Amino acid sequence: MARVAYFFPKHPLRQSSKPSSLRLALVGGGLHNGLLSLMFLSRHPQAQVTIFESSVKVGGNHTWCFYQADCPIELFVVLRPYLSDCWSGTDVKFATRQRTLHQPYYRLTSSGLVAALSDLQLRSPTFHILTDCTVTCADEFSVTTREGTVHRADIVVDSRGPDAMAQHFGPWQVFLGQHVKLSHPHGMVRPLVIDARVDQNRGLRFVYVLPLADDQLLIEDTYFVEHADLAASTLRSRIAEYAKQHHFDIESVISEESGRLPLTLGGTDPSSAMDPVRGGYAGGWFHPITGYSFPLAARFACLLSESETRNDFAEALTRLAVGVKSQNKFLFALNRTLYEGFLPKHRIGVLEHFYRVPEELISRFYSASLTPVDRIRVFLGMPPKHVRWLSLAHATWTR
Repeated sequence: MARVAYFFPKHPLRQSSKPSSLRLALVGGGLHNGLLSLMFLSRHPQAQVTIFESSVKVGGNHTWCFYQADCPIELFVVLRPYLSDCWSGTDVKFATRQRTLHQPYYRLTSSGLVAALSDLQLRSPTFHILTDCTVTCADEFSVTTREGTVHRADIVVDSRGPDAMAQHFGPWQVFLGQHVKLSHPHGMVRPLVIDARVDQNRGLRFVYVLPLADDQLLIEDTYFVEHADLAASTLRSRIAEYAKQHHFDIESVISEESGRLPLTLGGTDPSSAMDPVRGGYAGGWFHPITGYSFPLAARFACLLSESETRNDFAEALTRLAVGVKSQNKFLFALNRTLYEGFLPKHRIGVLEHFYRVPEELISRFYSASLTPVDRIRVFLGMPPKHVRWLSLAHATWTR
């Protein structure tokens, strides 16, 4: 397997010239608040940061992969010791198109995030993690736990994840991944981030394969569908079928992760309200098309950690929310094109058609940082096959 050296300079993160002593209460111990804790205390060692997590440990059970362009340099410096893997590029394969993308690709696991936060606890007496701690009320300046204890703070960030999105009527990303040990080496040198050479009758589907060791893979079956009713047993059997077709002889399953991420066609822009700050997936800090949250979580952590006062934090949050809203306007339109302009079995053709564009544009798409020229470039040329023009026109003109 081809591993590469890290691609960023190894310089230390500079602390703020005016360290802040703000008190932050962060509800939820996932990626969003984890990155914010790491960045804020790296810049402001005197700040008081507390994470409130309802389960017995922070981090959950996740794998977050990201391209180099998704992670600001200052955050990468902090995360570098905790990254599990690094590759020099990635592959995508469709029925009639194959391509290698040459941007470095990294993997952060839940255990890596936990290790980073544990090390932060050891060196920072002002950082606390409260696990098995259910928050019953989070408002502008306080957090109340189920025991009735009230914790005061200057800023409260509620990032309790996609499960907090109680009412959802849009499409879903449904996935199940298995970390497997093989009986012989697989021979892969790069991650295969999209293998769309699979059945498409249920909806847009691809298999995602990460080479973790010479005889270990992460194989993930991923769907973008209107209804999140796919059974885990079905996805497991399809992973086994895929492995057999590609001569991956599975000796054992080391671990498994699964998820259902709500996607949207509009109306879920992040808010700049501070009563409390709505972070994470439920706060709208995710890519509306892919469901990926790492790029926006990284941007959120880096920009807001520059704040020295509550007013600074509010101003930075507003700037960031406005920028994301501008990107989302176009991304929502693309999502409506995908789900309302094409039958489920034809949607993979839209993704294949997209991969004709320059690699730099693909990178900016995944990081939700498209330029005006990029947006024009996406629609240039012949449209994908099988577009339903009447349905698409109706969806466009009735919104």
